[in-house]
Amino acid sequence: MATPVQKNFKREMTLLNKEGHSWYDSKYNSFNGKKKKRSFGKVIFILAALMASGLITKVYNEFQIAHDQKIRNYLQERDQYFIAADMGLKQMIHQFNRNQDSSLAPLLPKIIETHTNIQNNYDLLRDIDPPREFRAFHESTMDTITLHKVSVEYLLTAAQTNTYRQDIITAYINESNLELSKLRSNLIAGLQKADIKYQVNEDGSLTYWVQEHGYESVFN
Repeated sequence: MATPVQKNFKREMTLLNKEGHSWYDSKYNSFNGKKKKRSFGKVIFILAALMASGLITKVYNEFQIAHDQKIRNYLQERDQYFIAADMGLKQMIHQFNRNQDSSLAPLLPKIIETHTNIQNNYDLLRDIDPPREFRAFHESTMDTITLHKVSVEYLLTAAQTNTYRQDIITAYINESNLELSKLRSNLIAGLQKADIKYQVNEDGSLTYWVQEHGYESVFN
């Protein structure tokens, strides 16, 4: 026969089971809750210590510097190849306009030189992997230099076969100039996406600033 103490314990256990948990569950949940609070408190303490030491700020600054330098390196490399190709085409067009001969034969050496120059720089630009903020700008760059390349390829063929037509080269150059006009707006869009400070100069050129270690660098 159960003693009064055993009967009382049995009643308490029955009540606890009806509530959906046991004495062990209650003690475990209480202990687990305290453990989580202590862990959360440790995380807050560690974050506060990192902020006080300036480590988080230093890490962010290093990340920003690396980000800006990647963009600077891309723009400088892109400009090196694109400007070389663009200047080559402009110099050839200048000679082309001064040519008094009805044939392109006297210009053939210059056309071949320009074609080689543009093809080489086209290949170099095609191999560049631009930052994600400048993908549209790089696509516009490739569209422009492709039209440069096609224009010179037409002149090369026309000079070799004596089949030059003014209307065809004019159409190529007009299309190339149209693509060229899109470059600046795409460059500005890329700078804005990358949160790079810039200004538009009176002559229409752009100046932008990138973060360095302890100072900003200015590029045109």
